[in-house]
Amino acid sequence: MDKLYLRLTLIVFSIVATLLCSTVITSRFSGWLVAPVSSEVTLWATAATPTPDPTTKLNPCQLNPTNQLPIGSDDSGSQVAVLDKLNTALQKLIANYQNQGLQSVGLVVKDQTSQQTIQVNADQVFVSGSLYKLFVLWKLQVEISTGHLSDNTEIPVIGYDEGNIELNLAPSGLSDVAITPPKLKPLQAVGTITIDEARRQMITYSDNTAAWSLAQVLDWNRIDELLVSHNFSVSRTARLDPITNANEITRLFEGLYNHNLDPNLSNKDYELMLSLLKAQQINIYISPGLPSGMVFAHKTGSWDNFNHDAGIIYTPDGRAIFLTILTEGSGDAAVGLMQEVARQTWQTMGQAPLPRYFPKTGKTVSGKFLEYWMAKGGLESYGYPLTEARSEIDPLSGKARLVQWFERARFELSPENVGTPHEVELGLLGLELCSKVRYSHPYFLPAPPLTDSSTPERHQFFTATGHNLSSHFLDFWEQRGGLSRFGYPISEEHDELDPDSGQVYRVQWFERARFELHPENADTPYEVLLGLLGRQALAFTLNP
Repeated sequence: MDKLYLRLTLIVFSIVATLLCSTVITSRFSGWLVAPVSSEVTLWATAATPTPDPTTKLNPCQLNPTNQLPIGSDDSGSQVAVLDKLNTALQKLIANYQNQGLQSVGLVVKDQTSQQTIQVNADQVFVSGSLYKLFVLWKLQVEISTGHLSDNTEIPVIGYDEGNIELNLAPSGLSDVAITPPKLKPLQAVGTITIDEARRQMITYSDNTAAWSLAQVLDWNRIDELLVSHNFSVSRTARLDPITNANEITRLFEGLYNHNLDPNLSNKDYELMLSLLKAQQINIYISPGLPSGMVFAHKTGSWDNFNHDAGIIYTPDGRAIFLTILTEGSGDAAVGLMQEVARQTWQTMGQAPLPRYFPKTGKTVSGKFLEYWMAKGGLESYGYPLTEARSEIDPLSGKARLVQWFERARFELSPENVGTPHEVELGLLGLELCSKVRYSHPYFLPAPPLTDSSTPERHQFFTATGHNLSSHFLDFWEQRGGLSRFGYPISEEHDELDPDSGQVYRVQWFERARFELHPENADTPYEVLLGLLGRQALAFTLNP
């Protein structure tokens, strides 16, 4: 009997001790968990909406201490060093070909991804040769877009004959003398041509008759007025020898590529112009220096001893490199220089994007991480880099892998997935930060599926984690990459207090992210933002 009594006493003592420990733990957690359990939370856990708790803090979760401190680094080379190397090589090439008969060279090489640029005499004025046809094309598309002309409009064919130009009305060369449009002696039209066909011949074959016929309809002076209105301060067509410089030609190609050259142009206009440039049939300058099959949307220009080529190199991995080369002097030297510049540019920039340096944090992003950063939303999605790329221990697998921390995410390189869309993935910061609450707090416990009668919002239930995704968060999740980018939801929607702003925001946690609804940004692309999980997790990693 005494033994039975003792045994019962020990069992009761054990139960009491367990309850006491549970109370202490719950009390300790309540300082950083979203809120202590209440009847409101219990209702919400069954698909009702909780009352916002002003004590709730944004970033309520914490990491389990893990060995995530850097155990090595990846020195991908600084952006400045890469550019300096290419710049030095190009300067030597130019000097070499100047010894072979080139008098002057204007050059711009610009990496679209990093926005880094190399310039040599980029503001020097050159006779543009047939590059002026780019400006005719621009003005033509504006007139079509605004309804003044159409592709099917028939225009007179003006016979192109230099002997018919009234030379006394338009000075040649680069003189500062006041200029007037080149005028033709009265000619009888030799036929008609549609604008669509004239445009094609002007760009893909650089046909002079087609270009002059279009320019006569558009009016040379009005073409120049368009240039002036868009701050093209040098380039002019209304003269015997049209002029331009490397900077303004590069600006035009950037505007075409980015679809922001002129607000009067539509995406359809831009795609049409780029398709004509991609079909260019004069490929003797830059093209032979690029790998076979490379897409190069470009335009050449030649006049007397001026020889030019400029355009957009489309890399196989979806980037663009802008390359403009204007020359004066020996034609053979010009061809040699352009092909060598193309080779050097491709070897340095073409096979991978240049590293990009961020002065705000003093960090550089390069290689696969930069490709992912640019392709998946850039600064808006991930914020600035907080570290260089470095090797760290994966807290889940215990293996080392290359990572880089950003304000809103941790990028991870997965060599086992090379060549697939999963070669770079976001770290599981949501799971790591919420590891202590996923199985204990009502916000993170599995919830019943929402029904059409319980909410008017569009919603989806995920059986894998037992959570609902609705409305703005569901739209953002679907439009920005879904499961492969963010993972499954690991909580229901709830309200948390941002300690920095003092504002309460609607949030939801995912395996790799936290979504935040910002009403102050309503009807903008920033209404839903990713939480600053990278900044929070990295701070804890360095100061556990």
